[in-house]
Amino acid sequence: MPVIITIGTMLCCNTVMSQNNVQEVKDEERVQIIDIREEPPQEENTEEIFLVVEEPATFQGKEVHSFRDWVEKNLQIPESADSISGRVIIQFCVDTLGQVCDVKVLRNFVDILDLEAVRVIKSSPLWKPAKQNGRLVKQQFAIPVSFKGK
Repeated sequence: MPVIITIGTMLCCNTVMSQNNVQEVKDEERVQIIDIREEPPQEENTEEIFLVVEEPATFQGKEVHSFRDWVEKNLQIPESADSISGRVIIQFCVDTLGQVCDVKVLRNFVDILDLEAVRVIKSSPLWKPAKQNGRLVKQQFAIPVSFKGK
């Protein structure tokens, strides 16, 4: 809700916007300051996220396990981390357009390997989206990404 501070009665005025979004209305003797700052509108993600669906999203016509294999084949392990073995757990969604989105690390391992797992998952080709009650829906997954050192 805007804050309004009025000093005196305005007769003749000019309007100036300052850098901090406070509007000043001036005349020769009096100043009226109106705070027009408002909270920026929050983008509402109204798309419901499903964990279990009637028809799960598929990767290249196969289940999510084939995606995990694709990810592991496409990892580019940096030389500085090629002797490290471990596992990262990544969460992501497949939206109604079949795009991978909302990628995040659920269980980290080593920062450089976490970032590589996220990079590869974000580079995924399109999926066939999930369906629930005959309509396309956003589905969430979590997969382990394993690193095998030399």
